[in-house]
Amino acid sequence: MPYDYVHAFTEGHSYNELVASYLQEYGVRCTVPELRIASSLAERRHLTVTEKDILLDDTGHVLEVKSSRRSFGWDPLDFPYPDTIVDTVNSYESKKVKPCAYILYSRPTGAMVAIGTSTKPRWKKTKFFDRYQQITDEFYLVGKDDIKPIGDLIQYLKNAQNRQR
Repeated sequence: MPYDYVHAFTEGHSYNELVASYLQEYGVRCTVPELRIASSLAERRHLTVTEKDILLDDTGHVLEVKSSRRSFGWDPLDFPYPDTIVDTVNSYESKKVKPCAYILYSRPTGAMVAIGTSTKPRWKKTKFFDRYQQITDEFYLVGKDDIKPIGDLIQYLKNAQNRQR
């Protein structure tokens, strides 16, 4: 089955909204930009560079949401894998505004965990075949020890926003 770009981006945007709603429930002021679908390869490249999943009010920070088909819970200590994908190397490196954190959302469980980009010096580059997109690409992987509870990220973001007021 070929990769359906429109479906994938539409579905991804719904996870951005879900995560933003969760953050808002806990007092993080944020918004999700309107969904944009590229109509050409050049536009897709432009969106890779400029797209922002969640914008944090008052700080200028950006969060990146990655949904996962992997099953995991809310406690990173119980994360059942030694590492996980953060992003493709190209996507992360080409972004004009780097996210301050990634939020990993488990589709099977609804759990969320956080990965601060301050951990990037420990990320490992790995090339492998992505069965979903049917491409071989280079990915950043983060070790289990650098995955944090979503509550830690929420507290960090609220503190940052309060300092800006």
